[in-house]
Parts: sequence; C-alpha cells; structure tokens
Amino acid sequence: MAKSKLMIMTLSIIVLANFRLVCAQNEFKDGYIITHSNDTIRGYIDNRGSSSNSKTCIFKKDLNGIATPYKAGEIKAYRYQSSKYYIAKCIENGTNIDTVFMEYLIKGAVDIYFYRDRILGDHYYAQKGDSKLLELKNDEYEVEINNTKQIKRSKEYSGILKYMFRETPSLYSRIDELTLDHESLIKIASDYHREVCKEGKCIVYEKEKTTSYSEFGILIGINITSITTNNDYTDELLYMKNSHFTTAIYPSLGIFVKKRLTFINERSFFQYEVCLCKWGSSTHNELIETLKYDNNITFNHTCINNTILFKYDFPAQKWSPTIGVGFFINQFLTNQYNRSMVVRYTNGLLDYKEESTDTPFTSKDYGLSFCGGVKGKLGKNGHNIYLDIRYQRGMSMLNDSGLKGAAFFQNFNTNTFTINLGVQLSK
Repeated sequence: MAKSKLMIMTLSIIVLANFRLVCAQNEFKDGYIITHSNDTIRGYIDNRGSSSNSKTCIFKKDLNGIATPYKAGEIKAYRYQSSKYYIAKCIENGTNIDTVFMEYLIKGAVDIYFYRDRILGDHYYAQKGDSKLLELKNDEYEVEINNTKQIKRSKEYSGILKYMFRETPSLYSRIDELTLDHESLIKIASDYHREVCKEGKCIVYEKEKTTSYSEFGILIGINITSITTNNDYTDELLYMKNSHFTTAIYPSLGIFVKKRLTFINERSFFQYEVCLCKWGSSTHNELIETLKYDNNITFNHTCINNTILFKYDFPAQKWSPTIGVGFFINQFLTNQYNRSMVVRYTNGLLDYKEESTDTPFTSKDYGLSFCGGVKGKLGKNGHNIYLDIRYQRGMSMLNDSGLKGAAFFQNFNTNTFTINLGVQLSK
C-alpha cells in the first residue's frame, strides 16, 4: 500500500506541476481594441475560447508588455486581425441586464451576433437597424401524445426572423428549416441583405475557420506496472493473501488516431489508441494455520490496450503542453497462469503438493487514464511529435467471485506508469 501511495503522490506532483505550467500559457494574436471614444488601439489579444472571449478581452500593446484585462462595457469592441470581431452588447438575464462581448457574425440589413455562456451554452441574437436586440431561441419542451412523451422544439427564432425579413417572404420556407449555427445564419442574412440592399454589400466578420483536423501516428512506450491489494479475499482465493507481486517493466507498440473537437474549440481533441504489449508478474507467499502453505504464483498476459482520451493542447511557441483524461480497456489475448502449492505440517514434513493453471483473473482490465506531456514538431514544418507521462488505474483483475462485497474496486488493482513517444505519420 505504501508503494501505491508513493505512486499516487508522484503522479499528483507531475499533474500539478504540468497544470501550473499550462495555466501560464497564452496565445496572443494581432488585433485591436476600440474605446468608447472610438479610438482604435492596435496590439495583441489573447486568443481563448468563445465563452472566455465573451467575458473578457486581455490586451497587450506589445508582446513583451503587461496584459490588461477589459470587461465588456469598459471598451466598445475588439477584434483579432482579419478574424473574429467582438462588440459589447447588453442582454437580459432574468431581471438583470448584463453586458457581454458578442461575436459579430454579419453586419447588414439585419445584424447577427453570437454569444457563448460557459454554463448556459450557445446563444444567437439578431438586430435590425436600431431596433431591440432579440435572441433567436429554439428551446426544447416535452409534450405527451397518445400517452407517449415526446421532445419538441419551440422554434421561436422562426417568427422573429420572418418578422425581420418580412420584405422577402421567399425566404420563409428556408427559415422554417434553418438550424441555429454560424454558417446557416450568415448565409440567410447575406441573402436577405442582397434582396433588400442592391447597392451596399454586407460585411461578414468571419473568423478563421477551424478545420476538421485529424491525424494518425505510431506510439512507442515503456510501461511500469505494479499491483496493489488489500488482502480481502474469499476462502476460494485465500492463498492470495500476503502476496507481494513483482513490478513489471515492459515495452508497448501501437497506433493512435487524433481528431479535433471543433464544436468545443480548436485545441480540444479526441484520441483513440490501441497498443500491443506483454507483461507478467510473480509472487511467493506463506500462509500458516494448522498447516503451512507455500504458494508460488506466476502469470503472463499478452494484451491489447484500448485507450480513449479527451486531450487539450495548450498554445506555445515550440513545445506546447498537453493534458488528457479518459479510460482504458486492457483485453487479455492470452492469460497464462501457474500456481504451485506445497503443504507441510508445522514440523516441516510434506503433506502434499498441488499444481494449478486455473486462472482467477478476468479476460480484461479496465479503469481510468490520466496523462500530461508536450507536443512539438519534427523540423520547421514537419509532423507532430508527442512525449507524455501517463498513469492508468485498473479497477480489478480478479473475478468478482473471489472478492468480498465492496472490495471489488479496492482489491488487486493495477497501477501503470507509461512514458509514451508518439510520432504523427499522416493527417
């Protein structure tokens, strides 16, 4: 147990150190702010997620200068160079009026805005001229039809847009089929503008498109696996008591597929890994009751490790920190097990010997996975290279018939530390 606590403490130190490092990372891009006196001040703006951008603009006049945070209302607007444009707007929040930075999607006969709240999610707004800013809602509600509950959509946005686009009834059918997203709203607002404003063009403040990025690569790892147990066994597995299994050190080889989660932001990824490895352990223990039991247990597993991770790549110049969390399923392709037991009387005389290959282990191990590391590039414009340290905590390798009650998730747990080197092969 002491070894397990030491491993967990080591992992905590690694995770905390990496977390402090990544929290200090920023990605400042060219941009400018607009003050309430309509002065434009050029500099650099921290590029963050949509929900953070809606709350605060972090601005520097130069890259080596001091960052100044501006809340919505303290400045009129800000914009990343040739990209996202945020403007301060007042919105109703229950009985309160909040001022937030809204992303200006299109400026035309009808303006369209986007606002992301960290808790309440995505919101779209429309405004025609100097009229009131209106939210485009499509809330879910539950109805009961023929004793069956069904989920319906309010489609409140449909009536609002039809009223704003009342000069162009030809667009009504498209409004009825509209989905609330950037592309659809920009497209229909642009088409409306072309119909009613023959001379001036609308302005689309389109952000840099986040492509549906994915990559494929190989993984090479060095693994260290230990087993912790609390000795809480049924009589069937009493011979396991007082076991101290050896720590296994072994290599692994596999592949990974990584895909950007564009619906969250450009730095969030889903990663699937599959690796092949072979590892084993052994123990010797003694159990003395009316007789003395000497047990020698050895097992070897050839296994396929399937890991699913949700990762975040932090911005940096050369080496960017990464963190991830997920789960794994370790499928045992082979499960070689041997137990030899020698039973003696307390005076040392032999009673009998026994050999067994009936394994008490399940065909798989599963649990949680945590990782932290760095990402770089091979050459100036080369493929990505990854180096990470990972900890996997297995729930239990034993059949539940050999465990007592709630001990299932507390007994015979695997603890695996891995150093992985990953190299991108293709996009």
